[in-house]
Amino acid sequence: MCIYRHIVLVLLIALSSLLLPFHSKAQFAFLDTATASFHHKPKFFIDIGSYNSIVSGQPAIFTDLLFGISYHRRVYFSAGISVLNTEVITPQIINNEPVTAKLNMGLFVLSAEYVFSRDYPWIFSVIPFKLGIGNAYYQYISEPDKKLMTINEHTILTYQPQLTASYNIFTWIGFGGSLGYRFTLFSPAPIRRDLDSFTYSFGVKLFLDPIYDAVFPHGIFGKKKETKVNME
Repeated sequence: MCIYRHIVLVLLIALSSLLLPFHSKAQFAFLDTATASFHHKPKFFIDIGSYNSIVSGQPAIFTDLLFGISYHRRVYFSAGISVLNTEVITPQIINNEPVTAKLNMGLFVLSAEYVFSRDYPWIFSVIPFKLGIGNAYYQYISEPDKKLMTINEHTILTYQPQLTASYNIFTWIGFGGSLGYRFTLFSPAPIRRDLDSFTYSFGVKLFLDPIYDAVFPHGIFGKKKETKVNME
């Protein structure tokens, strides 16, 4: 499993490095583009999105709520929360007796994103850094007293690189998708095996920037704010 995880990580990094130069005439011009972006005034944005993965061999959906700043709509830095919002049931052993327990998981997330190609109607970006820290625990109903019990609570640390793409049908709506892999850097071995997984998403994406700019050309308080919302 360790070798498999390393292979996936190498492939993601290699794919990212191959895709980045396509957007520019020079092989490493994306570095100049990223650096030049920081000369622009940062703008605030909100990102709401979800993605699919596998947890304990079961389909699972995670929802992210992120707040951050962007530079020239090229470089994004954000922080927020990511929560498991589907029911994942796994067997646990309590006093040598099997019980059916539900997994609960929440993370504080830090991420960085670079848009390496913005050629309307297409947008491509890479998220080389997405780090999550939080906890995971299981809950079950005890017998015969019917009490909700919490067991096996552990701190977890994850790393989740991603590639994303979106296509505008109109300036304010289109489709978006992502592909990545979630590595569990720190956790007990059983949870690590359950969480390591490919991640993916595809769905309708709302581009609120054109609407916001039309309604508030100078921002609500005279300063422009940038908002991204994914419905995936």
